Amino acid sequence: MTNNTGSRKTGGEAPLLSGRHLTKTFQNSNKRSFNACDDVSFEVYPGETLGIVGESGSGKSTLMRMLVGLTEPTGGEMIFLGKDLGAIKGKDAREMRRHIQMIFQDPGTAFDPRMKIRDIICEPLLNYRLIDKKLKDETAEKFLHMVELPAGFKDRYPQQLSGGQRQRVGIARALTLEPELIICDEVTSALDVSVQKNVLDLLKRLQKEKGVAYLFICHDLAVVEEMADRILVMNQGKIVERLPGTNIRKAAKEPYTRKLIDSVFEPKSAIANRQNRQTDI
Repeated sequence: MTNNTGSRKTGGEAPLLSGRHLTKTFQNSNKRSFNACDDVSFEVYPGETLGIVGESGSGKSTLMRMLVGLTEPTGGEMIFLGKDLGAIKGKDAREMRRHIQMIFQDPGTAFDPRMKIRDIICEPLLNYRLIDKKLKDETAEKFLHMVELPAGFKDRYPQQLSGGQRQRVGIARALTLEPELIICDEVTSALDVSVQKNVLDLLKRLQKEKGVAYLFICHDLAVVEEMADRILVMNQGKIVERLPGTNIRKAAKEPYTRKLIDSVFEPKSAIANRQNRQTDI
């Protein structure tokens, strides 16, 4: 694990996931074609966190949808564990995709409000017939403990939990199938700042314990810098810059990246001026 080193050594290690020239073309309301993803290539290595950052409409959500099979690429390849995901069909595809799981931005909308937490956590295991229904309570308690929630939460419904607690349940559910890769889609954007830090710390601890890789999709560079070993910056469907996971303010060269940085990192001059005003008061 090399979080925040910005210099992961891959030395011959095969990527866990490779996107090769991924492109997705849509038509707008005027029937003009545009590329939501445009010749995107990247690698995710075992146990690392690759951050993908960009504003709304940058293409990061389209990329995520292609990776989880919700959108078919117009061109390019997705190689996972040495196999082309686009070429695998039926049972083989189902088996391969169990190794890629997702944590959603708002688990409240991803969960069935009629299901108890035990059923939400155990649903993936039951779908793959990996546990008996009689073991739901025991299994749910195990994963609730893993994400630092009380065992008694298994009897609750999603609406009885706070946003941060629901996100922890989402993390627990993503871990049940012991995936190699978890796609984190704006996982902290719906949370308060104090809750965000707790969730990020939990994700880092679990990564260290499980060795899972994260593809961390976010619009906030400050959050991505907290998590990522490497960062890809997307704009208008393209990767416009590749950054290390540390000192991104020094490493960034592209004007678009500088704009993103300025939107989340307060300049030192502004901090000094604010402190001076407070001193005068």
